[in-house]
Amino acid sequence: MAIATPYRRLTDPIMLPVTGAVGQSTVVPVNYIPLNADAFQVVNSNSCYVRLRGFKTGEAGEVEEGKGWLLPPGHVAVYATQKPERMSVMAVARPGFPVGSDLVPLEVNYGFGI
Repeated sequence: MAIATPYRRLTDPIMLPVTGAVGQSTVVPVNYIPLNADAFQVVNSNSCYVRLRGFKTGEAGEVEEGKGWLLPPGHVAVYATQKPERMSVMAVARPGFPVGSDLVPLEVNYGFGI
């Protein structure tokens, strides 16, 4: 039986601009994700849902409805990572959670443990 290791952050957050209901890409800086990172923490401080999707070199496109992670308002969680080279985010309206004009960046930091 594996023993879970508490998440330990290794980086300061990368701030992914959430500008509206269209995918917005951010290139992950070279060497930003440590080699020993196996997880990432995401913080959605928005009052609306936000979609997040990571891409490797050569993958085209932006996040779109029905693809990527759907993060609810106020969501904070740790997930296993595949170490993307580019990330795309977009605000998503859901019943009771409209996309407002007060959008703030999605925060993502990298570390290890879950």
